[in-house]
Amino acid sequence: MKIKKIKAIDCNTAVAIFILTNLPSIKLFFSSAVLNVVCFVMLIISFLLKEKLYFETTEKKEAVFSVLIILICCICMAFVAGAQVNVDTYKILFSILCVLLVSLVLNYNTAELVVKLYCVWALFLSIYHIFIGITFNPSMGQSYLTLSVPLGAFLTVLLTMLLIFKLSILAKLSYFCCLLVVLLALSSLLSRSAIIFPILISFSITLFFFFKNWRSNKSSLFFLLLFVFFALFYLSNNFDLISEFRQLDRIERTITNMSEEPRVRIYEQVLSWIVDSPLHGYGLGSPFVMMGGGYPHNIFLDLLLNGGVLLLMITLPFLILYLINLTETFSAKKLNSWRVISASLSLFLFLQWNTSFSLNSLHIPFTFILVFISLRSVKTENTFR
Repeated sequence: MKIKKIKAIDCNTAVAIFILTNLPSIKLFFSSAVLNVVCFVMLIISFLLKEKLYFETTEKKEAVFSVLIILICCICMAFVAGAQVNVDTYKILFSILCVLLVSLVLNYNTAELVVKLYCVWALFLSIYHIFIGITFNPSMGQSYLTLSVPLGAFLTVLLTMLLIFKLSILAKLSYFCCLLVVLLALSSLLSRSAIIFPILISFSITLFFFFKNWRSNKSSLFFLLLFVFFALFYLSNNFDLISEFRQLDRIERTITNMSEEPRVRIYEQVLSWIVDSPLHGYGLGSPFVMMGGGYPHNIFLDLLLNGGVLLLMITLPFLILYLINLTETFSAKKLNSWRVISASLSLFLFLQWNTSFSLNSLHIPFTFILVFISLRSVKTENTFR
């Protein structure tokens, strides 16, 4: 009976985290604030049903403590005398509170299920977009990014699995078919990062494992270089035929006219504001007002603009813990496949939130960082080339 209760709590937690991290894409089909309440209540239920808080590793305990400090600091910044509270202030606080709840209820069993649900959802979105089509409602804050983020994350996982893991022929064929489906869905969107980041992450991981175990990993690097070579060759010789793939133009502009990029101008403006008030920033939620509903498009600049060096320094321990775990993951001799998958997934989302999103949705990358850290306690196994 006790085992069934634990499994039920884990399932409830996994579904709650799945909804929480996929709220933007779920709202493409059913847009309601009720979803926010539902996933929050489900997390509360999981927390209350737990007989005791148990942290599998020291790193998990440190992560919980770091998030708690961030939340306390943000609350203080939001409600000190003279602070200008706005709707974005409450969104940021809600986002960090959700991260804290996730850190308290997440364990390695739940973490595996969350990753599986996320990937299945991304595959569903890809197929739905190809055969039926998904439209975006700008008035609801929806854009191509709403769809490209889960697709890009899934693409990162697929590339990592195909290049790093020892797979059967059937598994390789299945994952390759999924890869083609995701690429076809992404081809009609404007996202550059959903193409660039997965290739960058998978290439970096493959290169690392190649130099670490060069005798047994030659095939991984060979196939990756071969893929990149033929992709570039095809694009350069058939650009007119694929001009409808609109993100190619944006990728080209990123390389040839970086100074013309809107984000560069945003960064310059934000940096000038930060220089004027470096210590404490302008208050939690201030970018929403200062930028007319916009945001700095970078986590670190966003932290500095919201709370200055103080907020950045309080957030750094959590990010340093993440960096240490990444380093240890790719330095270990034997690893569980889920550990590497969650590492690549969290890396994509962290990079994505450094180019395209604000602090009010910080729960998405931070949750998957927690998923990655939670999988540290999984028994290791050699599943690599």
